[in-house]
Amino acid sequence: MLTKPKTMLRKISVYFIAVMLCFNFQIEQAAAQATVPLKNGMVIFHSITVKNSYYKFNAGRSSGTGVIEIKGDNIVVDFNGAVLQGSNYKI
Repeated sequence: MLTKPKTMLRKISVYFIAVMLCFNFQIEQAAAQATVPLKNGMVIFHSITVKNSYYKFNAGRSSGTGVIEIKGDNIVVDFNGAVLQGSNYKI
C-alpha cells in the first residue's frame, strides 16, 4: 500500500515540473517578441529590442546630451533593422 502514495506523488511532481517549464518558456518567448519604439529623450536602463521603424531625431543645439541615452552595464540594444537618422544641424 505504501507504493501507491509514492507513485502518485511522483506523477504529481512530474506534472508540476512540466507545467512550470511550459510556463517559463512562454514568458521568455513573450519577452523576446516585445519591441520598444524609440522616443526623443529616452533613457534605456536594460536590454531591449527596438521596434523596426525609421526614426529621425533632432537634438537641441545646446542640449549637451543625446536624444537617446543608455545607462548601465551589460546592456544590449538590438535595433532589429531600425534606422536612426541623426540631426541635420551644422556644428
